[in-house]
Amino acid sequence: ECNTTFGLFRLPTSKINSLMSSYGSTHFRATCNFNPDVGTGLVDRRDYLRYSACNNRYTLTHTNTYYCTTVDYINVRGQSCRKCSVPVYTHSSAYHIHIDLPKAASAHCGANNFPTPDHVSGEDVFGYYKNPNPLFSCASNANATTNWWIGGVYMG
Repeated sequence: ECNTTFGLFRLPTSKINSLMSSYGSTHFRATCNFNPDVGTGLVDRRDYLRYSACNNRYTLTHTNTYYCTTVDYINVRGQSCRKCSVPVYTHSSAYHIHIDLPKAASAHCGANNFPTPDHVSGEDVFGYYKNPNPLFSCASNANATTNWWIGGVYMG
């Protein structure tokens, strides 16, 4: 049996920047509950996010702010959208990158918003879970994980 310690996968900013400058690193992806033994979390597109790193290099450089970005694809609890604009929040040390669902559902980032039913007040997804919603698989229980990836587009 293989017991994976996800803390071993955490990288400092310098290593992430090195990955981003590598050939083929064109996209950010976030998944929930990736299981390295069977590969779950990449096939199922429920609670999933993908957007271009080439068009959004500020993901790693902006701190203590939010920016609106057009995502290739987002799915939260089965509600999905292609090419919609969502507010991505970053902070240098207080919290992980994440998306504010109530603001994504409003016209906060323009007309092409991402309305998600059943969100809780102040709900954030794909990172910071101050007000978690157990219906979102990345925050469904104490053992749930959010997994961020850097890589290229997979056509499969």
